[in-house]
Amino acid sequence: MNTFCTGLHRALLAEIEAAASRPTPATDLAATVAQLEASNAELRPIIPQLQIDKRNLATENLWLLHRARLAEDRLAAHDQESAALKARAQLHRSNISYRAV
Repeated sequence: MNTFCTGLHRALLAEIEAAASRPTPATDLAATVAQLEASNAELRPIIPQLQIDKRNLATENLWLLHRARLAEDRLAAHDQESAALKARAQLHRSNISYRAV
């Protein structure tokens, strides 16, 4: 064997050895699955509290919406009352100026 082939042979063997020592996709997958399972186990106990919080927020939002609608109705009633009072005042002023003439 010539020197070139021997060097190439050694380089190929070194590359094969390096590749063999690297983690395989299956090893990476197993580690990822284990990590995800641990994370899942950590998060599971939190789910019931989050569900309660979600229901409480929905209830609070509904109450706030109800209060906003009531406030809008009161505002509309005040606006109508104000318009009626302005019309009466205008009518009163026109009656007074008519009498003054």
